[in-house]
Amino acid sequence: MVQGMRHELKILPEYFIDVISGVKKFEVRKNDRNYQLGDVVVLKSLIQQRSSLQVIV
Repeated sequence: MVQGMRHELKILPEYFIDVISGVKKFEVRKNDRNYQLGDVVVLKSLIQQRSSLQVIV
């Protein structure tokens, strides 16, 4: 499998908590980073920079 790019995105803490807990299962974003199949998206809470979630697209 070809490894894609790594995209680090910041999100508000309340949305980050919803993603971690499973309440928020998807997000619609403008493709301004040219996301491709196999890319890794890392979501980081704006307040707690040490908290992150990694998702492979």
